[in-house]
Amino acid sequence: EVSGALPKLNSLKLYGWKIGVMHDPNTMFGMRKMRELAKQNGFDAFVYGHTHNANIKWERNILYINPGSPTNPMSSFMNKPSVALLKVTKESITPEIVQI
Repeated sequence: EVSGALPKLNSLKLYGWKIGVMHDPNTMFGMRKMRELAKQNGFDAFVYGHTHNANIKWERNILYINPGSPTNPMSSFMNKPSVALLKVTKESITPEIVQI
């Protein structure tokens, strides 16, 4: 299975911004675990998934973004398939959810 071959938590640094990526940071019961991971790793942005529910949230200068799902959005009668775009410059990170 593909998910078994991928790291649980990955990150990259771009223009000085540290961006974390994780499929399932245990968000089904709130953001506590995600906040801990972001703080421990010094993330400026945290891209996460698992819920298939697109969301953008800024909290204490950290961006939390879930792209949703391009193929299987949660509650498909309410949510459209989506992906996330991050425009990263030296000055800022600008998130966008794009419905497809």
